[in-house]
Amino acid sequence: VAIVIVKQLFGCLLAGMVTTEKLFSIPGIGSLIVDSISLKDEPMIIGCAIMVSVCFTLLMIGVDLIYAFIDPRIRAKYSKRR
Repeated sequence: VAIVIVKQLFGCLLAGMVTTEKLFSIPGIGSLIVDSISLKDEPMIIGCAIMVSVCFTLLMIGVDLIYAFIDPRIRAKYSKRR
């Protein structure tokens, strides 16, 4: 159950990175996205959106794999023996 909560927290952290970076003037992908939107730099916006979505997807897959490794019920569901 704790792993599912961690998974949701990672999603919230990625969603809040724009606000945090702009609020504390930290250079990062979130502030780059905001600056690119204000400058109407479409290729940079698309590239950042793809990078953030790929990172989010890999993070979610990683957490799901860890959850499947830890929980024997999930592991038994996908085992070859039936």
